[in-house]
Amino acid sequence: GILEQRNHITRCMEEGAYVVSLDDDLSEICWLPPGASSLSPLPDGSLEALIFHAHRLMRQNRAYIWGLNPSMNIRNLWSDGVSCRNGEINGFCYGFLNRHSETLLPCVSDALEDAERSLRFFKQDKIVLRYRMYTGITKCFQFEEGLQKLFAGTTLQERKEARKAAEREAAERLRRLFPDLLLPPRQRKSLQTLLLPFRPLGSAPLPVTTVAALREANSKDAKRKVEQASLPRLA
Repeated sequence: GILEQRNHITRCMEEGAYVVSLDDDLSEICWLPPGASSLSPLPDGSLEALIFHAHRLMRQNRAYIWGLNPSMNIRNLWSDGVSCRNGEINGFCYGFLNRHSETLLPCVSDALEDAERSLRFFKQDKIVLRYRMYTGITKCFQFEEGLQKLFAGTTLQERKEARKAAEREAAERLRRLFPDLLLPPRQRKSLQTLLLPFRPLGSAPLPVTTVAALREANSKDAKRKVEQASLPRLA
């Protein structure tokens, strides 16, 4: 499974190596430009700049892992700032500075291995970096191969439901392992929604450029979120 594959990579790569992982079902990386009210595709050539920026930010802040915003819902994105708080580093796109430490390797379940990795890194380092303006576009629940193939069922829907059941079981195990970092699991209607709420721990977001730019962006984003909250939600 994906858990063992990623753990194998970690064990085989040299200590201190900078590793970037992209899921094979990641179709696009999008971002929320300052002042915008919708997502845009990442401009050509920007991914390499993001990868190097993340490496520099990890070094500067004694962090060892970075990722994107795990949500594709624009209401959950901000146009500036890198979160340092306890939260999910989604497996669709992330990077890390390699360490040969078994305590950092997920072991509970393929279903929530990225969430477990996030918890283990935050417990160790008290910081994980997530770019609040970038997110990955994936269709991981729409394919029968890959992670879906690990779960029982003769149809895609049956496998999706089996995967969600495995996530519920894994979420409860993780809550027992990390009671200080997690809140009680939530029941969600969507099969694609993470059942594992993280406790809001950690420091304030880091600016991508300047503190003044971050404050201005936060102010504009807050107004946009109020306006969007008044709009009817899609079913």
